[in-house]
Amino acid sequence: MLDALLIKLNYREVLSGEREFDLGTAYLAGALRQAGFQVEIIDASLEELTKEMLLERIISSPARLIGLSVWLHRLVGEAEQLVRELRLRGIKAHITMGSHSPTFLYRELLENNPGLDSVVCGEGEPTIVELLTALAAEREWRNIPGVASYDADRIIYKPRAACCALDELAPPALDYAPLVKERGQFMSLLTSRGCYGRCTFCSTSPFYRLGGGKAWRAHSPERVLAEFVLLHREYGFTHFGVRDDNFVGPGAQGRERAQAIAEGILREGLAISFKIACRVNDIDRDLFASLKQAGLARVFLGVESGSQRRLDGFKKGVTIKQNTEAMLLLTELGLPYTVGYIMFAPDTSWAEFRESSAFLKHALGSVEGITEAVHDMFNPVEVLPGTVIAEELSQKGLLLGDYRGFRYRFQDWRVRVFYQGLVGIRRLMAFIIKVRGVNTGGD
Repeated sequence: MLDALLIKLNYREVLSGEREFDLGTAYLAGALRQAGFQVEIIDASLEELTKEMLLERIISSPARLIGLSVWLHRLVGEAEQLVRELRLRGIKAHITMGSHSPTFLYRELLENNPGLDSVVCGEGEPTIVELLTALAAEREWRNIPGVASYDADRIIYKPRAACCALDELAPPALDYAPLVKERGQFMSLLTSRGCYGRCTFCSTSPFYRLGGGKAWRAHSPERVLAEFVLLHREYGFTHFGVRDDNFVGPGAQGRERAQAIAEGILREGLAISFKIACRVNDIDRDLFASLKQAGLARVFLGVESGSQRRLDGFKKGVTIKQNTEAMLLLTELGLPYTVGYIMFAPDTSWAEFRESSAFLKHALGSVEGITEAVHDMFNPVEVLPGTVIAEELSQKGLLLGDYRGFRYRFQDWRVRVFYQGLVGIRRLMAFIIKVRGVNTGGD
């Protein structure tokens, strides 16, 4: 019997080519194996497993602990269904969940799912090792810091103090690296965790600040370079997705680390390409010229809005001028970029909508490459557990739906009418495309 079976759930709407190596379960498996446990990973997303296929795999791999990585909020309901189905099929293992949404929803999950034994809150490496150690020794586990559980009609949860320096963590397990290489996809790599921003719509900063933790902390340049070298020279990867929420990090310290990584790649002579995500105020000409020389191929920028009032409402801590300058600088350097843009929030006014639309109209005519960079300019903000927006809406009685999927109404009636019309047009277009596909046999 396995000590642990770690599972990344499948989200069916992700395109096959965009399914990537999962670092969450990989780091947990690395920590557990370093502690001497026998662990297997099932990446249902990468393997594109149906629900029944996943159930069969779990049942055929008996384990003391089953850990579910609920990596998207919209997967919470599916995770609950999986727990119920596993119990119905006689699975007796300790079942736990983890990742951002379960961390902030541990009370709701435990109260509504009697088959769920625990929730691992926050960064899971030290917590899951302690939990499995206690289970293996048949010792009491409910008071382990970072573990939330339900016992005798009450929630038991003691927050864990902030996790260790990243270089102290075991390297991620590379079980699925051969499959990723076989498919010719980019390889995921993590150089930092968290983000120093405090955007009201994002759960990253609250997640990593749990237990007094730092909002952003990083692997050393030496550790990052060692992983690049290993994955390139021993596994043959040349294209990488750096999955950091914010690659550069705060201030001079963050820029110096990023510069050291670029210099290390060049010094080692690694013929690689990689993509990163950062804030617009991280864009620096000299730094990004060095990163491009080292192989930087694409940048994700969280621009979010062209209305200063909306940027301030999101607590982005940047200006429209900084947004524009960042895009122009990347264009000058010849670096492709993708823009994150949120047109609609619950309290978006008609004036803000017009400002943001005017910004895009101007940018489309003056900033080269932005047409390809903005994949969807009419995105509504997604309300996630643990965010400032979720808390504010809840306090005002404006948070609709339930913990499995929050909803809201736009407070400005003009914005509400426009968005409803936009949704209607998109549904009509999707229906027309579907009908045409059926009539032409999909050709």
